[in-house]
Amino acid sequence: MAPRVVIPVDKNWEFKQADKQDAQFLPASQFPTNVHLDLMHHGLIADPFMGKNEAEVQWVGEAQWTYKTTITAPSVPAGARAILAFDGLDTFATVVLNGTTILETDNMFIPERVDVTAVLKEENELVITFDSAYLRGWKLVEKYPEHKWGVWNGDNSRLAVRKAQYHWVSFTQACLRHVSSSDTNQPTRDGIGVRLSSPVVPGGRSTSRSSTRGWQMSTSTALSISR
Repeated sequence: MAPRVVIPVDKNWEFKQADKQDAQFLPASQFPTNVHLDLMHHGLIADPFMGKNEAEVQWVGEAQWTYKTTITAPSVPAGARAILAFDGLDTFATVVLNGTTILETDNMFIPERVDVTAVLKEENELVITFDSAYLRGWKLVEKYPEHKWGVWNGDNSRLAVRKAQYHWVSFTQACLRHVSSSDTNQPTRDGIGVRLSSPVVPGGRSTSRSSTRGWQMSTSTALSISR
């Protein structure tokens, strides 16, 4: 049985606004991170917790955002498989590995496992693009006008999306937490992956109290190589 190897994937993350034609990739400010922290780091938005700044950053949650990084992976032994695991991409996400779309999601509560044996190389580029859950939610509401959409503490779009509701009206975009890859002959949950958790801003404050629309992405689970 080959020994297990865990390779952290917590370096060299970059981000940009995907739906802005002239947007350039910028270095993520830290790891873990979220897009509001990264935008603040580069002086592109003000702190939404100060004064009425939150009204000026509503566009962040209505935009599309892309994060990318590179992964150096061990070779996959003959007869083995490489599985890329995602535990809750939030919410409408398209995952591309080495130019190949390997996953599209619309539900942050469903863990995903993707066999990437045929796509994985020694040097890999992982790109994750998130659509606006807020706007996609409204499209679903408009698609089913006969349904009685009703909510007392927010807009109706939240009801149409399989997404954590505690930060629907006010939540952060694109949060990256721990990511790593593992080389093992048994499936694990300690490597590359994506999982959602509560938004975090400087000082440990949760963005669920502001009115900043958005989503967040944090990473956990594993790239497992096993027979």
